[in-house]
Amino acid sequence: MTADVIPDAGKDSENTAETAIAARGPGTQLREAREALGLTQADICRQLHLESKIVTAIEADDYRNLPPRTFVIGYLRNYARQVNLPAEAIIADYERLGFTPQPVRLDATREKKPEHRSDKAVRITSYLLALVVIVLLAVWWQYQENTEPQSQPQPLESARPGELHEEPAPLAVVPAPAVPSAPVVSPETTAGQATTEPTQFAQAASKPLAEDVNKPAPPAVSLDSATVQLRFESDSWVEINDANGKRLFFATGKAGEVKTLKGPAPFDVVLGNAPGVKIEYNGSPFDLKPYTRGTSASFTLGVPEE
Repeated sequence: MTADVIPDAGKDSENTAETAIAARGPGTQLREAREALGLTQADICRQLHLESKIVTAIEADDYRNLPPRTFVIGYLRNYARQVNLPAEAIIADYERLGFTPQPVRLDATREKKPEHRSDKAVRITSYLLALVVIVLLAVWWQYQENTEPQSQPQPLESARPGELHEEPAPLAVVPAPAVPSAPVVSPETTAGQATTEPTQFAQAASKPLAEDVNKPAPPAVSLDSATVQLRFESDSWVEINDANGKRLFFATGKAGEVKTLKGPAPFDVVLGNAPGVKIEYNGSPFDLKPYTRGTSASFTLGVPEE
C-alpha cells in the first residue's frame, strides 16, 4: 500500500508571507501610512521639498526611474519619519528588493553640447579680431618710435655731427662785430717773434683805416672776449668749438640751465634739439630758425665780415 505524499503546509505559509511582503514594498507601506494620517501627496512633497513625480515613483516602488541608490535611501528615511514608520525597516525592505547601486560616471554629469557652426564661426572671428588688435598695436608702437623727436643723440663718445638723426644744415656764416684787423699769431711762432708781434698788433689796432678817418671807430672787441650764452628750455646735446679748434662744450644741457662760454670767434656750433635752446652772442639774441633742420642745427657763429 503506497503512502500518499502530504504537502508541507508550513513551507507554503512561508512562501505566501514572502509574497505578501514583496507585494507591500517600502513605497506601498509609506503610502498607506500617509493615507492613514490623512496627508496628501502634496503635503509630503512640501515637507520633503521633493517634486511630485519623485514621491509618486517612491509610493509605486518604481525605483528604476529614481536617482541613484544613495538618494533613494535618503528619500525613504525622510519619508518614513514624516509618517511615523521605522526608517531602518523601510530601508531594509528596499534592500531586499535587490536594487544594486549603479556606478555614477563622472563624465555623465557633464553633457557636451553639440557644437554648432555658428559657435565655431564666433570663436574663429574672436581669434581674428584679437590678432588684428595685436598687429595694430605693434604698428602703432613702431610708428611712435619712428616719429618721436630725438632730443638726445647717441652717447657722446660715438656721436658726431654727421651721425645725428637728420642731416645737419650746412655751416652758415654769421657776421661778427667789426674789429680792427690784426695779425693772427700761429702756434708755430718762434719765441723771438712772440715778443715783438704784440707790440705791432697794439700799434695796428690803435691806427684807424684811412677811409674811416671821418667815422667814429666802433668799440674794439677782443677775439678772446667773444661770449656765447646758452639758455636751455629743454634737454639738448651741444658741441661748441672755438676758432682754435678747442672744444668749449661737449655734453647734454639740462632744461633750466644757463651756460656762458668765452673764447676766440668764430665758433662751430651743433645742437641736437635746437628748438629747446636760446642763444645770445655777445649779448645779442641769435635766431636759430634759418639753420634748423628738423630738431638739429649746425652753423658757424661770429665770422667777421669780409
